[in-house]
Amino acid sequence: MATLSPIIIIVLISIAASLFYLLTFRVEWRGLFSTFFLPLAKITPSFITPNQITFLSFIIMLAAGVFIYLAGSAPFLLFWAAVFIALSAVTDAFDGFLARARNASSKRGMFLDYTLDKLGYLSLLFAAMLGGLIKTELVVATMVLSLFYNIIDLESLLLSKPGPHLTEHSRWVIPAIILCLTGLGTKSFGLEALPVLGIGFKVLDTVFMVLPAYVLSLTLYRSIYLWKRLRER
Repeated sequence: MATLSPIIIIVLISIAASLFYLLTFRVEWRGLFSTFFLPLAKITPSFITPNQITFLSFIIMLAAGVFIYLAGSAPFLLFWAAVFIALSAVTDAFDGFLARARNASSKRGMFLDYTLDKLGYLSLLFAAMLGGLIKTELVVATMVLSLFYNIIDLESLLLSKPGPHLTEHSRWVIPAIILCLTGLGTKSFGLEALPVLGIGFKVLDTVFMVLPAYVLSLTLYRSIYLWKRLRER
């Protein structure tokens, strides 16, 4: 088993990275969702507002965090965490379609949507850390980098016109779902910790290590984008 462990880890990371790339950058989620959401937005009762949908999405994300926290003793809850994360993402996408269908898009709504999105994902990180699923050091590193990224990204968004940011949002949804399913798979097959060169590695930690590097690359990219926008103004 020890000789196969590095291969298993490499395969898991490769699968996770491939799914992340394909689902985030190769699937046109906005066009896919518009087929269903545009007709739904037109028949949505007027007393349901886009901001209410935004809050509903946030509550669903918090529920996913609870499942992640409890998954330490009940791994099957990671499946429901993945389902709720996906449901939160779909709900969050709908609020934008509803706002545009009513010609009610605004920077206030964009700010609320953006803020609750980030708070929701921070709650997932806290839940994973408190539940003992991922090392504290990795979570803290991701949070610090995410904080810097969010500041830069928010400045960029405030300089742009109100509009859809589904692609940006999906860059956080897909990794969260992949991590939940990876955790479920490793726990189900007893592969949480695998020996590599005599050192025990937690598979979920190893996969999660990609996330801080990704956040750092996004931060650098958005910083350059913001710098160019400021030069144009």
